[in-house]
Amino acid sequence: MPEDRIQAFEQFPFAVAALINGDVDAVIMDETAGQGYIGTNAEELQLIGDPISSDQLGFIFPKGSDLVGPVNQALAEMRSSGKLDELAQKYFSDEFELPGS
Repeated sequence: MPEDRIQAFEQFPFAVAALINGDVDAVIMDETAGQGYIGTNAEELQLIGDPISSDQLGFIFPKGSDLVGPVNQALAEMRSSGKLDELAQKYFSDEFELPGS
């Protein structure tokens, strides 16, 4: 691949736009973000290959933060109510639409 086709982008939306416009041949990003961009662009975009690495996502708080308990409780409630599944369907399925689409 010629070096003039390798570009760095500050944010994923710019990289995805460049890919859709044909300015680059591929974009490397985390799988979670990639799934979000497939959404209504499934005709134009495709995730390929196995992930290079796999990292779990999480919240980070200062040691001893009073927010850990309430956030864990809210997540447990969202999980049991089905809200987390609803959000996953909205943002990580073919229902997802890029802002401005």
